[in-house]
Amino acid sequence: MTGKPGAQFTTKGKPVRWAVEGVRDGVSIRVIVEPHGEGIITAYPK
Repeated sequence: MTGKPGAQFTTKGKPVRWAVEGVRDGVSIRVIVEPHGEGIITAYPK
């Protein structure tokens, strides 16, 4: 979502955020994570 692919930090020095999509108990979900920062930012059904 933010930063270049494979980057750990944006050009402004903030941790990048990734969008991860998956299925849990038959429900499609999307999770926004900041792996080198706050961890899970939000998650919601898709």
